[in-house]
Amino acid sequence: MLDPEALQRITARRGEPDTLEEQLAKQLAEPPHREPRAEENSLPKNCRRITTAVHQAARR
Repeated sequence: MLDPEALQRITARRGEPDTLEEQLAKQLAEPPHREPRAEENSLPKNCRRITTAVHQAARR
């Protein structure tokens, strides 16, 4: 027979997947936080200049 401490550890470990699943579900339900224009910052320099010009023209 298992000692009470080992049984307690086993019981605690069995609950871990449920806790991890709940945490993952919460993270996936939250919308990602992005910087404004984050995708544009990853573009090559010449493409960024074009998108900047388009944004500026749209504001006029």
